[in-house]
Amino acid sequence: MKSLLLSIFCSLIYYNSNAQFPNLVPNPSFEELDGLPPTNFSSKASNFDNTMQDWNAANLTSPDILTKSINNKTRSYQIHEARTGETMVGILNNLGIWVEYIQVPLKQSLEEGKTYYAEFWYIALASKNHEAPQKNPNFGLWFHDGSLQQTKNYIAEQPQVAASKIEPCTPYTWHKMSGTFVASKAHSHVCIGQFESSFDGAMNGCVAIDDVLVRETKHVLKIVAGTTLVLNNIIFRSGTATLEKESYASLQSLYQALSDNPKLCIAIHGYTDNVGNSEDNLSLSISRAQTIYNYLIQESIDKKRLQFRGFGENQPVATNKTSLGRKKNRRVEFLVRGTSF
Repeated sequence: MKSLLLSIFCSLIYYNSNAQFPNLVPNPSFEELDGLPPTNFSSKASNFDNTMQDWNAANLTSPDILTKSINNKTRSYQIHEARTGETMVGILNNLGIWVEYIQVPLKQSLEEGKTYYAEFWYIALASKNHEAPQKNPNFGLWFHDGSLQQTKNYIAEQPQVAASKIEPCTPYTWHKMSGTFVASKAHSHVCIGQFESSFDGAMNGCVAIDDVLVRETKHVLKIVAGTTLVLNNIIFRSGTATLEKESYASLQSLYQALSDNPKLCIAIHGYTDNVGNSEDNLSLSISRAQTIYNYLIQESIDKKRLQFRGFGENQPVATNKTSLGRKKNRRVEFLVRGTSF
């Protein structure tokens, strides 16, 4: 039976992002230090600048190099483990009176007109002095040319990659900030922090940063409500719900499309061919759809926007009498909707 929805078959060729499009950020997880990790919080910008390789404080404030060995007696929040390695960086926003930023020169400048993907991970360190911070459209990554305001207050700029709306951050849980953008200039630096904000829900308090990524991207997946999307590059290990590594580029593109379109929702439908037991095929199709569902939630897509279901060998789109037909029937479809479930 033909679907009433338009099917879009995306046979996209993805490149190895590490080889073809490398990370332009040096020291992306803050592990490279000049000397031993500090045991106390920074009291001035030079403490951070002289210890952290490549990165520096972007204004007159003092970001913190955070490790589990730091003396926490002077602060009211708990130091969490880094997401990667042993080190992360803490930036503080004290109601716009004292606002910390970090910046780094990119390995090479952006090229005007090209599309880039950027992300970093952050965790809210709540305390008795600050409520849990809230992400907002002015908290994120700002690409610039190296000249910054010498201030302890907000930097009056609009980040190219930021949250789409104000949302609270669950304390002591890692969240990902990410997005794609077209470079308007050949920017040489990237800066992270809470920029000029008229929002009541600015990112106040301390936020720890880890794992910063900036790379060129060739493929921006477009999703439209009322369509069914089939990504042919999503491949599972035979007879299992385990994704093959070549699937993650397609899934990352899907994740980014959902991030860029926060009002859209998707239903994930899994299908198999008719080889084997029909009950086993149904169970396998459900497990495979759930694997993708879990991946998107792990990547910070709200589960209220997602639904998964398996149909086994039912609803084939081709004959099961040929190997090519069976390959077409082993698929995952994404039904794009404009409303929540």
